[in-house]
Amino acid sequence: PWVSWIKLATGIVSMTTAFVLFRMIPAIVGLPSPAALVAANASLGAEIAAHRATLASLDRQVKERTADLEQATTALAVQAREAVHRSGNLLAVVHSLATQSARGTRDTDQFLSTFLGRVQALADTTRSMAKSERSSADIVQVVDAGLQVLRASFGDRVTSGGPTMTIDPAAAQQLSLALYELSTNAQKYGLGTSDH
Repeated sequence: PWVSWIKLATGIVSMTTAFVLFRMIPAIVGLPSPAALVAANASLGAEIAAHRATLASLDRQVKERTADLEQATTALAVQAREAVHRSGNLLAVVHSLATQSARGTRDTDQFLSTFLGRVQALADTTRSMAKSERSSADIVQVVDAGLQVLRASFGDRVTSGGPTMTIDPAAAQQLSLALYELSTNAQKYGLGTSDH
Protein backbone atom coordinates (compact mmCIF):
# COMPACT_ATOMS: atom_id res chain seq x y z
CA PRO A 1 0.00 0.00 0.00
CA TRP A 2 2.83 2.50 0.72
CA VAL A 3 4.27 1.94 -2.70
CA SER A 4 0.95 2.83 -4.25
CA TRP A 5 0.77 6.08 -2.27
CA ILE A 6 4.32 6.99 -3.28
CA LYS A 7 3.49 6.31 -6.92
CA LEU A 8 0.35 8.41 -6.59
CA ALA A 9 2.28 11.28 -4.99
CA THR A 10 4.97 11.06 -7.68
CA GLY A 11 2.31 11.12 -10.37
CA ILE A 12 0.66 14.20 -8.86
CA VAL A 13 4.00 16.04 -8.61
CA SER A 14 4.83 15.09 -12.21
CA MET A 15 1.47 16.31 -13.45
CA THR A 16 1.79 19.55 -11.52
CA THR A 17 5.28 20.07 -12.93
CA ALA A 18 4.09 19.37 -16.46
CA PHE A 19 1.17 21.77 -16.03
CA VAL A 20 3.45 24.55 -14.70
CA LEU A 21 5.98 23.97 -17.47
CA PHE A 22 3.24 24.01 -20.07
CA ARG A 23 2.07 27.38 -18.81
CA MET A 24 5.66 28.68 -18.86
CA ILE A 25 6.30 27.69 -22.50
CA PRO A 26 5.40 31.14 -23.92
CA ALA A 27 7.72 32.85 -21.41
CA ILE A 28 10.51 30.38 -22.12
CA VAL A 29 10.07 30.85 -25.88
CA GLY A 30 10.26 34.63 -25.33
CA LEU A 31 13.64 34.46 -23.59
CA PRO A 32 16.46 35.86 -25.73
CA SER A 33 19.01 33.54 -27.18
CA PRO A 34 22.58 33.49 -25.86
CA ALA A 35 23.70 35.42 -28.97
CA ALA A 36 21.04 38.07 -28.32
CA LEU A 37 22.15 38.34 -24.70
CA VAL A 38 25.77 38.81 -25.82
CA ALA A 39 24.70 41.53 -28.27
CA ALA A 40 22.56 43.28 -25.63
CA ASN A 41 25.44 43.11 -23.17
CA ALA A 42 27.81 44.60 -25.76
CA SER A 43 25.31 47.40 -26.49
CA LEU A 44 24.97 48.17 -22.77
CA GLY A 45 28.76 48.18 -22.43
CA ALA A 46 29.07 50.66 -25.31
CA GLU A 47 26.36 52.85 -23.78
CA ILE A 48 28.12 52.82 -20.40
CA ALA A 49 31.42 53.73 -22.10
CA ALA A 50 29.70 56.64 -23.91
CA HIS A 51 28.21 57.88 -20.63
CA ARG A 52 31.62 57.68 -18.97
CA ALA A 53 33.18 59.64 -21.85
CA THR A 54 30.42 62.26 -21.54
CA LEU A 55 30.97 62.54 -17.78
CA ALA A 56 34.73 62.86 -18.30
CA SER A 57 34.15 65.61 -20.89
CA LEU A 58 31.75 67.44 -18.57
CA ASP A 59 34.20 67.12 -15.70
CA ARG A 60 36.97 68.57 -17.88
CA GLN A 61 34.73 71.44 -18.99
CA VAL A 62 33.75 72.22 -15.38
CA LYS A 63 37.43 72.28 -14.40
CA GLU A 64 38.28 74.56 -17.34
CA ARG A 65 35.38 76.92 -16.54
CA THR A 66 36.36 76.94 -12.87
CA ALA A 67 39.94 77.83 -13.81
CA ASP A 68 38.68 80.59 -16.16
CA LEU A 69 36.42 81.92 -13.41
CA GLU A 70 39.27 81.94 -10.92
CA GLN A 71 41.45 83.84 -13.40
CA ALA A 72 38.67 86.35 -14.08
CA THR A 73 38.09 86.81 -10.34
CA THR A 74 41.80 87.39 -9.76
CA ALA A 75 41.96 89.89 -12.63
CA LEU A 76 38.86 91.67 -11.33
CA ALA A 77 40.39 91.93 -7.86
CA VAL A 78 43.56 93.43 -9.35
CA GLN A 79 41.50 95.91 -11.38
CA ALA A 80 39.44 96.84 -8.33
CA ARG A 81 42.61 97.51 -6.32
CA GLU A 82 44.01 99.55 -9.20
CA ALA A 83 40.76 101.53 -9.48
CA VAL A 84 40.85 102.32 -5.75
CA HIS A 85 44.50 103.35 -6.04
CA ARG A 86 43.79 105.58 -9.04
CA SER A 87 40.78 107.13 -7.32
CA GLY A 88 42.98 107.99 -4.37
CA ASN A 89 45.56 109.53 -6.69
CA LEU A 90 42.87 111.47 -8.53
CA LEU A 91 41.47 112.87 -5.29
CA ALA A 92 44.98 113.89 -4.28
CA VAL A 93 45.37 115.73 -7.61
CA VAL A 94 42.00 117.48 -7.12
CA HIS A 95 43.05 118.51 -3.63
CA SER A 96 46.30 119.87 -5.05
CA LEU A 97 44.38 121.77 -7.75
CA ALA A 98 42.10 123.30 -5.14
CA THR A 99 45.07 124.37 -3.02
CA GLN A 100 46.94 125.78 -6.02
CA SER A 101 43.85 127.62 -7.29
CA ALA A 102 43.24 129.16 -3.87
CA ARG A 103 46.76 130.70 -3.66
CA GLY A 104 46.65 134.42 -4.25
CA THR A 105 42.93 134.37 -4.95
CA ARG A 106 40.78 136.79 -3.00
CA ASP A 107 37.64 136.44 -5.03
CA THR A 108 35.40 133.34 -4.86
CA ASP A 109 34.35 133.65 -8.50
CA GLN A 110 37.96 133.85 -9.63
CA PHE A 111 38.83 130.80 -7.50
CA LEU A 112 35.90 128.80 -8.86
CA SER A 113 36.71 129.76 -12.45
CA THR A 114 40.35 128.73 -12.09
CA PHE A 115 39.64 125.61 -10.06
CA LEU A 116 36.78 124.34 -12.23
CA GLY A 117 38.81 124.95 -15.39
CA ARG A 118 41.62 122.82 -14.02
CA VAL A 119 39.20 120.12 -12.87
CA GLN A 120 37.59 120.14 -16.35
CA ALA A 121 41.01 119.63 -17.97
CA LEU A 122 41.63 116.73 -15.60
CA ALA A 123 38.17 115.27 -16.36
CA ASP A 124 38.78 115.49 -20.13
CA THR A 125 42.02 113.55 -19.74
CA THR A 126 40.34 110.94 -17.54
CA ARG A 127 37.58 110.50 -20.12
CA SER A 128 40.08 110.06 -22.95
CA MET A 129 41.88 107.37 -20.92
CA ALA A 130 38.57 105.64 -20.12
CA LYS A 131 37.95 105.18 -23.85
CA SER A 132 41.20 103.24 -24.16
CA GLU A 133 41.28 99.51 -23.43
CA ARG A 134 44.79 99.87 -22.00
CA SER A 135 45.79 101.62 -18.78
CA SER A 136 47.50 104.37 -20.79
CA ALA A 137 46.57 107.44 -22.81
CA ASP A 138 47.27 108.47 -26.40
CA ILE A 139 49.33 111.66 -26.28
CA VAL A 140 47.59 113.03 -29.40
CA GLN A 141 44.19 112.72 -27.70
CA VAL A 142 45.52 114.33 -24.51
CA VAL A 143 46.95 117.27 -26.47
CA ASP A 144 43.74 117.64 -28.51
CA ALA A 145 41.66 117.68 -25.33
CA GLY A 146 44.04 120.16 -23.70
CA LEU A 147 43.86 122.56 -26.64
CA GLN A 148 40.06 122.54 -26.96
CA VAL A 149 39.78 125.74 -24.93
CA LEU A 150 42.03 127.60 -27.37
CA ARG A 151 40.47 126.02 -30.46
CA ALA A 152 37.02 127.13 -29.29
CA SER A 153 38.28 130.71 -29.14
CA PHE A 154 40.85 130.89 -31.95
CA GLY A 155 39.90 128.12 -34.36
CA ASP A 156 42.50 127.30 -37.03
CA ARG A 157 45.17 129.45 -35.38
CA VAL A 158 45.70 126.60 -32.92
CA THR A 159 47.23 123.43 -34.43
CA SER A 160 49.04 120.42 -33.07
CA GLY A 161 50.82 117.43 -34.54
CA GLY A 162 53.26 114.69 -33.78
CA PRO A 163 53.69 110.95 -33.60
CA THR A 164 51.17 108.68 -31.94
CA MET A 165 52.46 107.34 -28.66
CA THR A 166 51.04 106.26 -25.33
CA ILE A 167 51.86 107.69 -21.93
CA ASP A 168 50.93 106.54 -18.45
CA PRO A 169 47.95 108.09 -16.63
CA ALA A 170 50.04 110.25 -14.28
CA ALA A 171 51.98 111.77 -17.20
CA ALA A 172 48.70 112.31 -19.10
CA GLN A 173 47.22 114.20 -16.14
CA GLN A 174 50.30 116.39 -15.76
CA LEU A 175 50.45 117.12 -19.51
CA SER A 176 46.74 117.95 -19.57
CA LEU A 177 47.07 120.34 -16.64
CA ALA A 178 50.17 121.96 -18.19
CA LEU A 179 48.32 122.48 -21.48
CA TYR A 180 45.39 123.98 -19.59
CA GLU A 181 47.69 126.44 -17.81
CA LEU A 182 49.41 127.37 -21.09
CA SER A 183 46.06 127.78 -22.85
CA THR A 184 44.57 130.02 -20.17
CA ASN A 185 47.77 132.10 -20.02
CA ALA A 186 47.73 132.44 -23.82
CA GLN A 187 44.14 133.66 -23.65
CA LYS A 188 44.96 136.13 -20.91
CA TYR A 189 48.24 137.45 -22.20
CA GLY A 190 48.10 137.82 -25.92
CA LEU A 191 47.19 135.01 -28.31
CA GLY A 192 44.03 136.90 -29.09
CA THR A 193 45.83 140.08 -30.20
CA SER A 194 46.89 140.49 -33.81
CA ASP A 195 50.56 141.33 -33.10
CA HIS A 196 51.27 138.05 -31.21
